[in-house]
Amino acid sequence: MWLQLIKPYRIVEPGGRPTMHEPGEMLAVKNKDEAKKLIRDGFALDVAGGQGSTPEGCGVAVRGPLDRTPHWIEALDLGCQSVKGIDELPYAVTILWHPKYPPNCLQLMATFKTMRAYAWDLAVPIKSYAKLTGDIGTEADRAKTLALIHDLRIPYYNTHLLFVKRNDITKALVHTWRKELSGGGDECLAFMRALYTIKPLILALPVDAVQHRAA
Repeated sequence: MWLQLIKPYRIVEPGGRPTMHEPGEMLAVKNKDEAKKLIRDGFALDVAGGQGSTPEGCGVAVRGPLDRTPHWIEALDLGCQSVKGIDELPYAVTILWHPKYPPNCLQLMATFKTMRAYAWDLAVPIKSYAKLTGDIGTEADRAKTLALIHDLRIPYYNTHLLFVKRNDITKALVHTWRKELSGGGDECLAFMRALYTIKPLILALPVDAVQHRAA
């Protein structure tokens, strides 16, 4: 039974050392009575039995090497396939994801709920609270971006974790993003230029929507 922790929980394996697991982690608990007790005591949620918490037709498009399918993908019964380009959206709701940036599972569930309830075209985390768009990329890349968006004193996004509803607007967005990247340059700046060209409805997620927070 797949559970998602909502409180810290210590597990002692027979003959092994105790290990501490943090909120947001997915656990496969074989003993159903133990799983029910964790839920009853407020330590975990039954993610796999989440009654429609995952959007219909949602899947993960993997943008990098992946040794094994992560627990959160298995727990949520998500489709999963590798893609060659950022303009591939194989699912009705595609999580375009790089394995170096594992998602915060608590935020993941909140994003699913919000995207199901409202008319956002995509959701993506802010990359950094310490840096702005004008702090990244080369001088030439920043100048190209400034000419389009007119102000670099704005946050930029972590393009390694995007939740994208597949529609005409988002298809145009990822196509434009790929074209902006075709000449090289910073991926995040290329994404900003694509955003300001296509103007989708974008939901900005917090920085800690991913567990690895590289600025």
